[in-house]
Amino acid sequence: MLEGEFNHIIGRNMKDCRRDKGIQQRDLANKLSLKRTSVTNMERGNQKLSLYNLYCIACEMGVYPEELLVDFQHFKAQYQQSNEEAVNASMEIEDLKQGLTSVR
Repeated sequence: MLEGEFNHIIGRNMKDCRRDKGIQQRDLANKLSLKRTSVTNMERGNQKLSLYNLYCIACEMGVYPEELLVDFQHFKAQYQQSNEEAVNASMEIEDLKQGLTSVR
């Protein structure tokens, strides 16, 4: 994973979390002694976050810092693919059962 992609993931998670909590960019920026444009740039993945800022942002939003690091969209896509594969396998098993009962 490239650094820019990593920053984008953190920014997207930060934005999603902030919105879920009903926190405005300006309010978050003020609590962190940052400019609103810094928060905007972080959320866009255009500005790197120090570990300290990541920790402070997570604390202000009431989440664990690692929640901002996880690529939830990647895991969601994997989960959906796994579910689809399970459904397909289940359908194939049912088709096989149907075929076996018709042979008897």
